[in-house]
Amino acid sequence: MAKTRDRLVTHSLSELQAMQAAGQTYTDWASAAEKPVPDGSDPDDAMEPVSWATTDLPMPDVDQI
Repeated sequence: MAKTRDRLVTHSLSELQAMQAAGQTYTDWASAAEKPVPDGSDPDDAMEPVSWATTDLPMPDVDQI
């Protein structure tokens, strides 16, 4: 049975499989696959590359070690 919390709905795997078998899922994967991957030129894409190799990590507090 689906659980709801505000607008978030969760389903079990068996529920999702039953919905798919009944044609009650509306995800159009074929259409999604045809769309281009965002290149970051549109600010609404919110793609910002992060270079994890050069990211500064905080030093540990030696007093707590």
